[in-house]
Amino acid sequence: MKKVCLTLLLFLGFFQICVGQLDISFMAGINSTRFRTHPEKYIILDDWGYQAGVHVRYGKKSYFETGVQWLQSRSDFRSTINGIFTKDEVKISQVRIPAYLGQKVIRLGVINFRLYTGPVLRIVTHVNDNLHTLNTASFSGAVWSWDFGVGLDVLLFSLDVNHESGLTAVFPSVRGSQSDILNITLGITF
Repeated sequence: MKKVCLTLLLFLGFFQICVGQLDISFMAGINSTRFRTHPEKYIILDDWGYQAGVHVRYGKKSYFETGVQWLQSRSDFRSTINGIFTKDEVKISQVRIPAYLGQKVIRLGVINFRLYTGPVLRIVTHVNDNLHTLNTASFSGAVWSWDFGVGLDVLLFSLDVNHESGLTAVFPSVRGSQSDILNITLGITF
């Protein structure tokens, strides 16, 4: 009986430590996507989109953060294919999964300033009908980026600004095509 009680107390103590270091955030925000292609088969004008999701952060001063977001972006694609100029708005829906390592560099009780970085996986889930006949099969199955960001936490609220630099091709048929994304999000943490 003593072993069971001791094991239960150790488990409860460990659980309390883990829960004390675990934060869950719901967030939403805006984004701007910039496509890069070499050679420039497409001229793509940047536009604003939006995203929403949930993040889980583990750790107090140094931390690991991951989550899942649904991201909608909109871009104005312009191209000359076979001598014909084509212009159309393309809306792309993606699932975004980051894996960040971060550090709280300023901790003032109810206010924290954070720096973080890490890889991001994006998967295209839907593309609207468009004149360029782009669809989900036109995009790479998995697109990798590297993300750098800053965050400000005030009480239960957070503001994050991060920049993704594309590492892999967005369009497998267009050599050298990457996308960079600027994300600005507001969140509430529990």
